[in-house]
Amino acid sequence: MNCKSLLLRPHVLILGAILLAGHPLASAAQPDPTARARYLQERSACLSGHSHQPQDVCLREAGAAYDAARGGQLTAEDPARLAANALARCDARPADQRELCERMVRGEGTVTGSVAEGGFVREIRVVVPAQAPAPGK
Repeated sequence: MNCKSLLLRPHVLILGAILLAGHPLASAAQPDPTARARYLQERSACLSGHSHQPQDVCLREAGAAYDAARGGQLTAEDPARLAANALARCDARPADQRELCERMVRGEGTVTGSVAEGGFVREIRVVVPAQAPAPGK
């Protein structure tokens, strides 16, 4: 059976439409209006040059975020879970730095920088008393 004969048979087209309607891609969820609005806002920032990224990268990222939001993959994070994750990252630090890391995660110290500048620098200053010189030196 060639393509021409498929197009001439209405029952084949109807069956194909019914099968396609049951396919997961055919029944994709309608986009959340807030996700669409956010996408349009991000796209506008990309096109106006206010994104601090090359335009092609910005548009690609905005589109990927929109696709993820439509698929339900972008959800608001629980603040308690975010704090627990931040504290868990301190476990990778050497033992003598772990307490300072946890203090910074909890908000002690200073934070400088911005996303536009390339990131944030968190700093905590601790006064460490000088050790007495070894005898005989």
